[in-house]
Amino acid sequence: MWEDALHSPVVADRFAEAVDGVLASFTHLLEAYQARGLMTADAPAQRVAMAMASLLPGFIVRRAIHGDVDAAMF
Repeated sequence: MWEDALHSPVVADRFAEAVDGVLASFTHLLEAYQARGLMTADAPAQRVAMAMASLLPGFIVRRAIHGDVDAAMF
């Protein structure tokens, strides 16, 4: 999919929408954690969400190739 996104504007747009959706979900979750006092409010939720979203491709590849990670580890 990543390769196709480099060559197809249609795929790139759809991929960007999917990534934006993940980012929005993470941001919403982190804001809820901050509101409950479960996470410091010092770090902007959107920036933390971007870092989390950036880790996803590595998690997916690691799980697909090695199978030695699961969501609970993260």
